[in-house]
Amino acid sequence: MGRQPVKSWGPVKILDKSKMRDKAKKLLMDLNLHISSSGRDVSFCSGGEIQGVPISREMYFKAKLVILDEPTNALAVSGVQKVLSFIERLKRRNSQYFCFS
Repeated sequence: MGRQPVKSWGPVKILDKSKMRDKAKKLLMDLNLHISSSGRDVSFCSGGEIQGVPISREMYFKAKLVILDEPTNALAVSGVQKVLSFIERLKRRNSQYFCFS
């Protein structure tokens, strides 16, 4: 989408992966998401952690409106608590959100 941090060498631009990792680690810490490695594939995360990834994106891009479609569907109780915690943090950052169940 063209919003990734890049390094430029004249006309050549490449993704700044170290800056991307640093920002991802900061977001994970802000959300209290305990993912052992920010380079780990999302498919290996728990359901609550997976739901936290798009919420952290919205927080990073300072979304004013977030629409969640069944954010706690098929999650264990601990996952539901984690997702609800993420939603509370979104709310504190002045984002409006709508949930559909």
